[in-house]
Parts: sequence; structure tokens; C-alpha cells
Amino acid sequence: MTPRLPHLVALSLAASAAAGVLADTPQRVLRQLGSSLAAIRASTSPQPATLQHTPDVKPLLGTGRRTILSQLGVPDNCAGGSEADCMNSPAWNYSFIHLPPGRRAAGPELMLLFNERGAVRDARWSYSR
Repeated sequence: MTPRLPHLVALSLAASAAAGVLADTPQRVLRQLGSSLAAIRASTSPQPATLQHTPDVKPLLGTGRRTILSQLGVPDNCAGGSEADCMNSPAWNYSFIHLPPGRRAAGPELMLLFNERGAVRDARWSYSR
């Protein structure tokens, strides 16, 4: 990826929002987030890469863990753990920031809280430090 990745991610989301395409269904939200997260995770830029615009994630309410997992991949708080432990975790976190070695910055994190049936009961953005 190039050092311009943060700008590309931001432009992609801005263009989607301007076109009225951004996120009114769980599928659209997950496709957009999945695409952005994949680009951020794949970044090898010497500059931080992050999501510049955080879309509304409330449409994810009621979405099951398997659907989330298929679109966003393994949550950051499950990395290295067993799939069973992850699938039973009451909360998943996805960090939407790439930091090169030695760099520090804050970025958006998606927090998903699940009910006893494994469906999203709350979805919100927080910011790491």
C-alpha cells in the first residue's frame, strides 16, 4: 500500500456517503467496513493508516457473529485464541488503524457487544490511544 492509504480510505467512504450508498443495511455496512479494514490491515505504509469517517454502525444490531466474522474477519481481541472462545466472547473489537513500528497514534475501534443468542445487541465506535 502507498502512504496515501488514509486518504484513499477517507475518499472511498466520502464518495459512498455522497452517493447515498453508505450503510443503511447490515450488508452494506459490513461490505464497506470489511473493505476498509482489509486495506488498513494490509497496509505496509510507513505512515499510519486509519478510517477517517466512521459510518453509522447501528444497522448491525441483530446481526449474528458468523455474518460479522465472514465480512470483517477475526476480531482483534480474538487473535491467537481458539475459535470456540472467540465465538463465545460477549464483545468483539476491530481496530481500524495501522501503525508502523515505533509510531503512536489514536484511531477508531469498532466494539460489538453480543446477546446470549450471538446477535449484536450494541455496536459503537471508540478511540484507542
